[in-house]
Formats: sequence, C-alpha cells, structure tokens
Amino acid sequence: MEAIAVKKNLHQLIDNIQDTEYLSDLYDSIKIYIDHKKDILDDLSPNQLKRLESSISQMNCGEVISNDIIKTKYLKWLTK
Repeated sequence: MEAIAVKKNLHQLIDNIQDTEYLSDLYDSIKIYIDHKKDILDDLSPNQLKRLESSISQMNCGEVISNDIIKTKYLKWLTK
C-alpha cells in the first residue's frame, strides 16, 4: 500500500476514535516515535520486555479476559 493510502486509512481510523484518553496515548506514542525516531520498546528494561513477551504469548494462546468482564468484576469490587 502506498504512503498516501496508508495515511488516508490512518486518518479514517483516528476519526472514528471517540476515547480522548486513547487518542492522547496514541498521539504521545506517535510523537515520541517522530521526535526520537526509535521504537518505544527500546526504552524497556529486560524484565519489562520479558513480561511483555509473556503477555503477548498468553494472548496468542487465547488466555485473555475481555475488558468488559474486568470492568464488571472490579466495579463490583469497588462498590463493596
């Protein structure tokens, strides 16, 4: 896909995001990448990288819990 098409698709995706916090995180990630021209993973410690790799492996194996379930579980816990 050419750069123009990628940019157009990216703009469309961003335009559909309503979560301000998520948009802010996305903006920060892109800004860091552009400002430093490096991957944010480069700043992680070996332990953080190991934990991230473990999390990705769990996700790939289907060992996940949806955000909705977590929100429901902790909402009950917070309102006790």
